[in-house]
Amino acid sequence: MSAHLDRARMLLSQGRPEHAEKELRAALVEDPNEATIHAILSICLCNQEKFDEATAEAKQAIGQSPDLDLAHYALSLVMYHRNRFAESRQAIEQAIAIDPYDADYHAHVAALEIQAGQWQKCLEAVEQGLESEPEHERCTNLRSVALTKLGRREEAASNMEAALELNPENAVTHANHGWSLLHERKPKEAMEHFREALRLEPNMEWARSGIVEAMKARNPIYRWLLAWFLWLGGLSPRVQIGLVLGIVIGQQVLVSLTKSIPALESVTPWIIFGYLALVWFTWVAPTLFNLVLRFDKFGRLALSDEERRNSTVVGIYVLIGIGWPIADAILFGFAGLWIFGVPFLLALIPLNGMFNCRATGPRWIMGGIVAVVTLMALAGLAMTWTGDPKGAARLVFQSGMLCLYSTWASMFLIGWNSPKKL
Repeated sequence: MSAHLDRARMLLSQGRPEHAEKELRAALVEDPNEATIHAILSICLCNQEKFDEATAEAKQAIGQSPDLDLAHYALSLVMYHRNRFAESRQAIEQAIAIDPYDADYHAHVAALEIQAGQWQKCLEAVEQGLESEPEHERCTNLRSVALTKLGRREEAASNMEAALELNPENAVTHANHGWSLLHERKPKEAMEHFREALRLEPNMEWARSGIVEAMKARNPIYRWLLAWFLWLGGLSPRVQIGLVLGIVIGQQVLVSLTKSIPALESVTPWIIFGYLALVWFTWVAPTLFNLVLRFDKFGRLALSDEERRNSTVVGIYVLIGIGWPIADAILFGFAGLWIFGVPFLLALIPLNGMFNCRATGPRWIMGGIVAVVTLMALAGLAMTWTGDPKGAARLVFQSGMLCLYSTWASMFLIGWNSPKKL
């Protein structure tokens, strides 16, 4: 085997893919038809987010050696990072069919199950991998994630403690331990593990996002809301949608019952308002609390550039939604115009949906909804100045309903949570 290939493997294990790529290119000069080199080069390019080149190298490796399991694994990795999960699954199944005992392959299946929200299947996949390699670090870490999501937290904690004993310098294990502690509403303890993960691997997004959530969870309101998010994230996508449908149908049933049971008339508006407030807060809170972190000297450093930009836009809408009616009341005495701030606050729902979209098409759709709602709110305000308050109120109501219905668009375009790559 080529000395260049040996050095490339070592460099790749050290997290230096750009240097490994040079060695692999040199190895290909010596033997351009070696499928193993093309497969490892594909993985190396994938680590550098050169996805087009990585795809080409993986397919070339498969073309040269269809029975090489590593080639199919490389293609699966590339498809996974391109969010083409069906193709990724097909490729990894082919790799496992060739070599069913490689723990890396079963760990990758587990990661795919996480994307699908199938936590029990994730657990089954990692346990298959651990049968072949009992101390496999990635399988051990993904097992902890699955156990936590399945509510088996004592087992998860024991699993992570064992993993840290084997390798206390594993950044992923510390990050997973941090997320597990967030599930238990222990943000201070979680912060310690996230910091250790970032010390070991400064660019780990999984740990950085965890430390942001831990900092926001210092607020008791957000702590309970985070518990809701984490619980909801542990459900399968079908159950999540079913839960929301059940709440909506229950609301409609309650309205119907109110007509025949007058005693419910005083309670129903509060229940409906509470439901709408939950919908609004569920979608808006993460970015809204990012805005709060901007005023914390450590919090602003933990936020990514994108999170800071998004929180700035949210701040502008909040300022208009609250500040505009107050200014009208103080300067012009138009106290009744407070209603025209509501659409700007409700627009935060599709706005946050747009922030969470990763694909260009869905992001444009959600951005279009935000633009329409904003224009409707401005048009409504203009109609009050031209003497048409009824028309203005109608526009405000329609813009508000559009914002609430946009939660459905967001769910179908992005799901409840944006993907996390583990």
